[in-house]
Amino acid sequence: MQFDSLLELLAAYILVVIAFAAIGLLLWLLIAICRWIVFQKAGHAGWKSLIPIYDTFVMLRIIQRPQWWGYLIVGLSIIQIILTYMQDGDANNTTSLQFMSSIVTIITFVFSVRITHGLSRSFGHSVGFTLGLLFLPYIFYPILAFGSSTYRSAE
Repeated sequence: MQFDSLLELLAAYILVVIAFAAIGLLLWLLIAICRWIVFQKAGHAGWKSLIPIYDTFVMLRIIQRPQWWGYLIVGLSIIQIILTYMQDGDANNTTSLQFMSSIVTIITFVFSVRITHGLSRSFGHSVGFTLGLLFLPYIFYPILAFGSSTYRSAE
């Protein structure tokens, strides 16, 4: 009897994991399709939105920001990975590494918000739409992609 309940619990767990994975895949697919269309609206090939790192540089061209922002973001990401692996349990060392990691995260966040705002402005939208892209992307990216928004370049 105990073995059967364990199997039922395991089966339920597997079903929940599969359900969440399917939902996550569908949400990723939604954003990928929307970004593809947004890139096309801005005059770039949609497939460029699917290539990590390269899509950042294309996005910077779309919003007319300097390409060094992309190098900075990539560099900060590498630094973040290194800082994560350097934490070895030493309290003093870990605290300073966590502080540096927090600074890198804040800088990356600021650039991400600026890029998102640049995208919003490039399609003629305001700060409110930027906040929507940041906090409700599954609603606002489809609006940007499938709505009447047209690319106007970064203003």
